[in-house]
Parts: sequence; structure tokens; C-alpha cells
Amino acid sequence: DFIAAETEKAGVRACLCYEVSDRDGQDIANAGIRENTRFINQNTNSRTLAGLFGLHAPFTLSDETLACAKKAAGSAGFHVHVAEGIEDVDSCLGRFGLRPLERLQKAGILTEKSIFAHCVHLSQDEIESLASSGCTMAHNPESNLNNAVGLAPILDYLASGVRMGLGTDGFCQGLWYSLRNAFLLPKHFKRDPRVSWAEPLNLLEENSRKASSVFGLPVGKICRGSAADLIALPYIPPTEFNNSNILGHLIFGIMGEPVTDVMCQGSLLMQDRRLLTLDERQICRQSRDLCPQIWERFRSKP
Repeated sequence: DFIAAETEKAGVRACLCYEVSDRDGQDIANAGIRENTRFINQNTNSRTLAGLFGLHAPFTLSDETLACAKKAAGSAGFHVHVAEGIEDVDSCLGRFGLRPLERLQKAGILTEKSIFAHCVHLSQDEIESLASSGCTMAHNPESNLNNAVGLAPILDYLASGVRMGLGTDGFCQGLWYSLRNAFLLPKHFKRDPRVSWAEPLNLLEENSRKASSVFGLPVGKICRGSAADLIALPYIPPTEFNNSNILGHLIFGIMGEPVTDVMCQGSLLMQDRRLLTLDERQICRQSRDLCPQIWERFRSKP
């Protein structure tokens, strides 16, 4: 609710979830299940707030918790980290005799409404199951590089029909660098500069499709009837700018420019790089004041 309130104050949309895990015991896991259910039901009719049912990862969730989460979620989709590191695979095979995505499929978590983050270490059978389910996979290349867990072979996944979007896993504030890495890294691993051109745009298109599904209105398009959610950048293209070369402009030109204006639901939230709904200086001052207390809590935690 705190995050939702600040999101509404800022004027932007948000799809939120609470991460259920067995790491802190069954009582905390059950409380997380109740929190997800409450928030999803509370915001069913909102156009700016939505909820998915949050789960941490298969290796921190028992079969009992998965079953309870599935029952509590009803028709809601799930957000879960899947096979980010090989440890997830090893743990699930050792404890349950199934691979991570296989467990989630058996529990009814693998649905068209869900988002599966990472999916770095999938078998071919799991890839095919992911593709046939219609579930959205979220590719987080920068986070995966930082955590040294490997990288999903996204060209192979796309060729298999996986719906793939682009994320950050909280590594940075925006998608620009994730987009550039999604563009460059397949060339590196395939050792072929000719691969990976249109594919990163497919990831952005899936983001728009998924957002449209979550919020119940067209998002990510500029046409009549779509959500008036827009950003503006002061980009003067040095070459022709059209549908066939937009990715090149995005990666090698536009991403170097600062966003100057932001609009959500037709209302300006930032104009000429000045926030209209938030006091940026006050927020940063408060953040600097609170940071030492937060770090001290981490240090003192047993």
C-alpha cells in the first residue's frame, strides 16, 4: 500500500506484487499469500494500479506453499523468478525430483497471465512448455551479468515461440541498457555479428502487450483509444528515421538523451525535466537522511 500510494501520488501506473517465500517460516509465507490476495482484490477495477501474485523462486517455495498460493490467487497471474541460477535447478531436482519450471507447471503457476523472470537455465522441454503456455518471460541481461548466473539464449527462445519481454530486475532505473545488452550479447555468444537485429524490438513489443493485458487498455501505442502514456526526448536524428532503422536510433542515439517530458493518462508529470507531481530535492534529502538508519538495521541483523 505504501508503494501504491506513492505511485499514485507520482501519477504513474504500477503493477505490484508481494514476494512470498518460505525463507522466514510458514507464518510469514502465509502472511505474504494473504497480502497478495488482499492487494489484487482491492485494485481489481483500477486503471493505474494492478497486482500479480508474487512468488520468490521455486527453490525457496515448498509444494505446500505453491498449492496454497495457487488456490488463493484465483484467476490472477503470478510473478516469479525461475531458473536464474543453476542452484535453482539443482535444488529443485534434489528436493522434488523436478526442474523449476516443471514444478511451477505442475502447481498450475505456469499460465498465460504470469511473468517468469530470468529463465536462464531451462531444458528444451521447459522452453517448449513456456512457449505453449503463453506466459511472458522477462529477460534481465544486466542483472544476470552482475550476478554471474549466465544468460538465457534469447534467440533460441524466440525461435521456439516464447513470449519474451525486457526487464531490469532492479539493477537500474530504466530499460535502455537492458535493451542494448539484449541487442549485443547474442552476437557475442553466437560469434556472429549478423544475428540479433529485430529481436530486441520484439521484447519491447511484448512489454507493451503485457502492460495492455494487465491494465485492460492499449498501452505502448500512439493511436486513437490508447493510453496517453508518453515520454519525450530531445533527439535530432543525424540520418533518416523510419520504421526500418528505429532500433539503431534507439540503441546508438536516443538512449544517450535525457527524457524531458513524461505524460501518463494524458496528464503531464514532468515538463522540461522538472517534476510536476513530486518534490525531487525533498525526496533526495529525506533519502540521504534515512540511508544510515537503513544500513544500520542491516548491520545489526543477526
